[in-house]
Amino acid sequence: MAESWDGLVVLCAANSWDDTKRVDQHMAERLTAHAPVLYVDPPVSHLTRFNKPAVADSLKRPRLRVLGPRLARLTPIVPPKPTHPAIQGIAARLTRRQLRAAVAQLGGSVDAVVTTWLFTDAYGVCGERRRVYWWQDDPIGAADLWGASAERLAAAERRLADASDLIVAVNEAAVARWIERGHATSYLPNGCDAEFFATKDNA
Repeated sequence: MAESWDGLVVLCAANSWDDTKRVDQHMAERLTAHAPVLYVDPPVSHLTRFNKPAVADSLKRPRLRVLGPRLARLTPIVPPKPTHPAIQGIAARLTRRQLRAAVAQLGGSVDAVVTTWLFTDAYGVCGERRRVYWWQDDPIGAADLWGASAERLAAAERRLADASDLIVAVNEAAVARWIERGHATSYLPNGCDAEFFATKDNA
């Protein structure tokens, strides 16, 4: 933790760092050119390794580790089924406590919290200057896939949007909808790391 973490961007990701490399991880790596980044895995329990063997290593200590220059990672540990209505409150409190401790351990000021999380409020524990909702997918349309009711997802998304200074969305239709609802919104389309994927034939 010797390097400076001032101006930190806390990225509360939709996918574990150990899972398939997706847009969250690409974003974190690219952001390090502009600011130090704390990549926060979605909260997991000790049982997650049975459903997702790919993330088993993330449960090992230390839960906060430096991955490279200006890039650290935190894996919050919570009870099983953290998005279940009966568990959500406890899981959220535990996640916020671990996030606060990780930022304190890094020792830097936080410029922004960028979050994809609907059921865990990541705002307010880091002393952040800016709050950004990174809209990657339509949660209401994905309700069946995510195993949650559309009404509950819609309410959670409204709370997150209202608490955010900015929404960045991956498609223009979503941008238009959020602007219609009175939210400051920017278009941030998904891209492709061509250099990384050019090696696919050698994988």
